[in-house]
Amino acid sequence: MLEDIAFQYIGVSDIGLRLVAYGLAVLGAIVAAATTPIRGELTRAPYFAFSALIFLFSVLVQFVWLGSHSAINGGYLWLLMAADVFSSLVAGYFYGVIAMARARDAFGHAGYAVLGFVPLANLVLLLTPSKKETSTSTIQTHAALSGGIGILSGFVAISLGSILSSSLTAMIDTLAESSDTESTALSISMEQMIQSQSLEMSLELMAEEVAVPLRVDEVTTLLMVKAEERTLRYIYSIDGTSGVNSDGFEANVVQQMCEYKPMRAILRAGGQIEHIYVGASGDKLAAVTVAEERCHN
Repeated sequence: MLEDIAFQYIGVSDIGLRLVAYGLAVLGAIVAAATTPIRGELTRAPYFAFSALIFLFSVLVQFVWLGSHSAINGGYLWLLMAADVFSSLVAGYFYGVIAMARARDAFGHAGYAVLGFVPLANLVLLLTPSKKETSTSTIQTHAALSGGIGILSGFVAISLGSILSSSLTAMIDTLAESSDTESTALSISMEQMIQSQSLEMSLELMAEEVAVPLRVDEVTTLLMVKAEERTLRYIYSIDGTSGVNSDGFEANVVQQMCEYKPMRAILRAGGQIEHIYVGASGDKLAAVTVAEERCHN
């Protein structure tokens, strides 16, 4: 069950994941407001430095996703999801703590910490001077996090986090471009869907998700995808007949279906995949049906 949720989690759009992370951070801050015993005040420099370190922490945790390939193969993708979710909660908790401390210092009331979670308004929380010149409630921090050095430390942490974030994005994009990684993930997802919803229902869902017509190459257009019981049928329009009549055409189609892991998952479950090619006038030019036994020939 957790693995199914993990596959749904990684399928969420980038914007969706940001909203999830934001919601978890807010939840963490609410927990902080309800449970933290800290009632001190925090001046601007250490608040900025701590905020930057929390940002750096959040970026570093994201590097667990570089192990997604191994996690998918090993069946522990849910652990990566758990780390991602937990890190957002932790970051939100500690940011809530320092935001409340900064709000007490700047406005005299912790409720203004909400400004820290609102774009642009968070600058008000950061830049507003201390309400009192001196206070016995001010939290004493390490010299590296205070004054001018604290501001410098904050900029260093933000810069490092930004560089690491850009590098991570590039590495994840490269990983995502790996056909083996993608096909493995799709294969496992397909197997889980078949187990939970039956082969017939899975094929129907697959057929519904394909947007047609779809141009495959210069002469081939996918016109329709249909699911009929345990068969997934692809219907193509071909400009000309030279391709489908060439030597090895059928063998090539069979090889592609047998080697592509998501399709092989369907075949192993007892399904079959049919490719029908029609000419411009609608007459059938070729038909190739692939079942599991053809992958062993």
